[in-house]
Amino acid sequence: MNGKENAEALKVLVDNIDFFVAPFTDPEKFQQWGQKYADNNEFISLSGDINRALKDSRDFNNYRHALIGNQDKPAEKYTGLLYGESNKIKQIISWNHELRGALIKHANDACIKSWYNDSFVDEYRQRNHEINKYKRACSGYINHLNSVIAKINDPDNFSSKLADKKLMIIGEAKNILDHASNENYDDSINSFMEALKSNKITLAERRDTGFITFVKALGLLGASIFTLGIATFATYHRLFGKYATHANRLVLECESTHANKLSAVGG
Repeated sequence: MNGKENAEALKVLVDNIDFFVAPFTDPEKFQQWGQKYADNNEFISLSGDINRALKDSRDFNNYRHALIGNQDKPAEKYTGLLYGESNKIKQIISWNHELRGALIKHANDACIKSWYNDSFVDEYRQRNHEINKYKRACSGYINHLNSVIAKINDPDNFSSKLADKKLMIIGEAKNILDHASNENYDDSINSFMEALKSNKITLAERRDTGFITFVKALGLLGASIFTLGIATFATYHRLFGKYATHANRLVLECESTHANKLSAVGG
């Protein structure tokens, strides 16, 4: 039974990740939004249940780090659920039955849905959502490249050197996204795309499953940068089945957000 409940609770967080990380990533914006629901019984119940589940500062910090990573430790900065790393939050959900129960209980709360529907946060949410998807794609590929280098364990090996080059390129591209804000959003996205385009020959050399997963996670953005047609994109999706399954949700969401952006500007 716990396994099923764990999966349900995790799904609530994954499906509403922008809502659950907002108190940490943009507390001022979240508090301003929350004032509208200060007397809302549903919102009061949700806040109370989560607060009771996180009994002390240790629980709270572990929960925060599991969602957004530990910003005080460079090696753990991008290890939270926000960046596609679910191991820590899975562990917390498995032993914290109160948190697990609270997430399942409030899975369909209207107050959560309102965070995504309110025009007050809509543009902010869409922009933050898109940037986070691209960050996750980069983080996933960075983890893959690091594992390749560690597995080869030979700095003079050609594949290791190539992985090292790709690691530097993706790291610099991701750094652009890390410094993105509402004020420089368009410039940041364009700079990110250009950083990948200008290095696409190196990135596409000796394509492996990690690269294909990275392109898929970027969605239409990746397809346009690396000139993958729809047919080719679908073929890769079939060829690398287990990797495609892992990235499938991110692909669909990335395609949707980026396509909506292109449509909005008449692209």
